[in-house]
Amino acid sequence: MLGKVAILTAWITADMSSDVRAVILSLGPLLLTFTFFVMGHGLIGTGTAIRLDLEGFSSDAIGIVGTTYAIGFMIGTLIVPKFIGQVGHIRVFAAFASLFVISALAQSLYVDTWLWALLRLVAGFSIAGIFTLVEGWINESTPNTVRGQVLAAYTVVNYFGISLGQGLIAVVDPAQSFMFLLTAFLVCASVLPLMLVTIQAPTPIETERFALRQLFKVSPLGCLAVMAAGVLNSVLANFVPVLGRTIDPDNAWIAQLMLAFILSGIVFQVPLGRLSDMFDRRIVLIACGAATGVTGLIGLMIGIDGKVMALVLIAMSGALIPALYSIGVAHTTDFVDNWNMVAASAGLLMIYGIGTVIGPAIAGQLLLITGIGPGIFLFVLVIGGGMAAFGTYRSTVRDTVDDEEKGQFQAIRPTSTVAFEFDPRAEEDQLTLDMGEAGEAYLTASAAGLESIEYCGEASVLGNTMVQQPEAT
Repeated sequence: MLGKVAILTAWITADMSSDVRAVILSLGPLLLTFTFFVMGHGLIGTGTAIRLDLEGFSSDAIGIVGTTYAIGFMIGTLIVPKFIGQVGHIRVFAAFASLFVISALAQSLYVDTWLWALLRLVAGFSIAGIFTLVEGWINESTPNTVRGQVLAAYTVVNYFGISLGQGLIAVVDPAQSFMFLLTAFLVCASVLPLMLVTIQAPTPIETERFALRQLFKVSPLGCLAVMAAGVLNSVLANFVPVLGRTIDPDNAWIAQLMLAFILSGIVFQVPLGRLSDMFDRRIVLIACGAATGVTGLIGLMIGIDGKVMALVLIAMSGALIPALYSIGVAHTTDFVDNWNMVAASAGLLMIYGIGTVIGPAIAGQLLLITGIGPGIFLFVLVIGGGMAAFGTYRSTVRDTVDDEEKGQFQAIRPTSTVAFEFDPRAEEDQLTLDMGEAGEAYLTASAAGLESIEYCGEASVLGNTMVQQPEAT
């Protein structure tokens, strides 16, 4: 394991400038901590769905468990920064790692839909805390000049750990308690590098959000793309393992299927993002939606005839999800002033979270009627096709921003609000801007969902509009 991490570190830093290499090497213990943690996260995430299916639970029960995990994650992104400010990073990390271990070990004691739903809610809350901590730590240690490259390296480590966790499914039987014990072992091991080295904790994290109605006014298409990514990702992550078992119950096969789902997204995310820098982002979003919808249609029409077809269709279904999210964020933030970009991106993460909550709940009911295979591809068809249709409509009624006003695409994962601070487009003083009483009035209104001019009139003294004036899509 340590050898693989060393190889990964060497590969990441091979073509980097000395400044970037120095930052990443200084963060080595933290990245090692993160790798162990996401391995455990990836293992139990897939293992939970497999175990529920092995125990004979229906698709709606699996959907409930997946939904409560997403709810816990959303709650965590909202309140974890407050804990960090009060207690400190290292203590909070240890606390959330302990919560995750407790939830994993408790799952090994008894299998029940509502018990596991509660435990996965706790796990989601803990995972949100860990992601927020790690990303805040990295952000504080990264100079503005190399943020984009450090974000890319962090994303590679993230995918690497998740992929290793999926690979463990091939050698661990989800029907046995050992899977939960191994998860607990990995998470406990993740704490050691952080505790045994001297590394300075960053300052407390404070992140504001746009009100959701304001974001939808800024860019309906960008928000829909982000929500579609959340829906698709949660549905496939929860039900692809179950689909795999209908083809072959061998755990090694299920691990291959999940790796195809995850790794395909890595391949397409950056090229499509760069394409959206060159052309109208709406066109790229429409193409992504259409390609996803066509994949669902193919799956419905010809079905799954063997492992090769399953691998191809699942890889195609998952390939465009990260691109939908990242390009949706980029398209929306094209209309947002730099100083307010992190707040807008944090709101988009909340929209993504809403998608992850409603996806498994709806899909669980649908799959009861249609069956696992047809139901998954019907879901992919409806979401992808709907995304393409809405994008086509929006492109006919509104203009987009000029090319010179577009920001540069950044490949990001929907993990925590802190990740958006890596974006080089966000100004350094994004979270420390002194907005005075007028700014506080606006933020209070935003938190309450009140954006009326009457309530927030004082905010006009800020001298900056919340969004730029070009017509949004």
